[in-house]
Amino acid sequence: MSRHTGDRPAQFLAVNTLPPSLRTSAAITLVLGILGVTLGVLAWNGPLEGPSTAEIKSGTRMVFSYSADVGQTPAYDSTTAHSPDRIFRKLADTLDVHFAYHGEPGSVTVAAELSTPAGWHSTVPLADAAAFTGNEYEGTVRLDLKAFEAKATAASAATGLASSQISVIVIPQVKTTSGAGFHPELKLSLTPLQLSLANGEKDLTVTDTSIVGQAVMVPRTVGVDGWNITVATARVISVVLLLAALATTAIIVVFARRTAPSDEAAAIRRRYAALLIRVHPMSAPQSRPVIDVTTFSTLAKLAERYGLLVLHWKRSGVETFVVQDENITYRYRAGADTSDPDVGADLVEAEA
Repeated sequence: MSRHTGDRPAQFLAVNTLPPSLRTSAAITLVLGILGVTLGVLAWNGPLEGPSTAEIKSGTRMVFSYSADVGQTPAYDSTTAHSPDRIFRKLADTLDVHFAYHGEPGSVTVAAELSTPAGWHSTVPLADAAAFTGNEYEGTVRLDLKAFEAKATAASAATGLASSQISVIVIPQVKTTSGAGFHPELKLSLTPLQLSLANGEKDLTVTDTSIVGQAVMVPRTVGVDGWNITVATARVISVVLLLAALATTAIIVVFARRTAPSDEAAAIRRRYAALLIRVHPMSAPQSRPVIDVTTFSTLAKLAERYGLLVLHWKRSGVETFVVQDENITYRYRAGADTSDPDVGADLVEAEA
């Protein structure tokens, strides 16, 4: 006789015992998890950026100019002062710096770097990043000379190092779509009386034709068959997929526990419903041997092999499942401890 002990609820949460709807959800969850892990391994196994080579077209240049409203005075021939003229601060303390870029398309940000001979320096943002698609771009930023001077004066008061001259460098920082960078500088000199070009009119045009190609860091990508996404995006997607898989798994476990069969026999009836036929307790002829199998799956295989149905009934708290071929009866019993001699006497003694 075989011995089957105790109910094991964890067994009934196996995928093959779940309702069809939960099996589908479990399969989808498995796919999400595999995709998330695979994408995560590819995305997290390396840096966000990788080295690449970018070419800068010959003729990349930046042309600067500036202007200030000075009113009608004997100091200028018109009410507007233009580069390369000096801007006398008694007449104007603000001016507009214009820049015209020619080169690869990309984006540009503008900042001013302030410094004094005493060693103080500071960066002042002038314009946020602006993208452009053509080979030409023009922009304008305004310089507040009083604000620059106040910033330097406050620094001098803090350090005790006075300085009457401030270097103002206007830098449009261009990053092209190929990843190359271009950082021309307009160098100006600011004193309490005037603003002027630091090195003369030559600073108004900056040309870069010396670099044919340079190594740059570009976003690393992952993908197959020409379908690629950046590593940063892949990391986000992998995390989302794994979180979705974990959340779905938790939901499946909750529903599975709520709908899980109460015992092994119920699990068998759910999974092998098409193979079972319920009958009244029955006995076997004395000449027919009864063989107990240790697992129901073995009994199911025997039934499928011989093209038979599995007969089953319940008696004394034990569910009996049998397959009868021409000469032998194969039996599996689920429920209480079958070592009890009073349990499962069917198929051994004929009932009255």
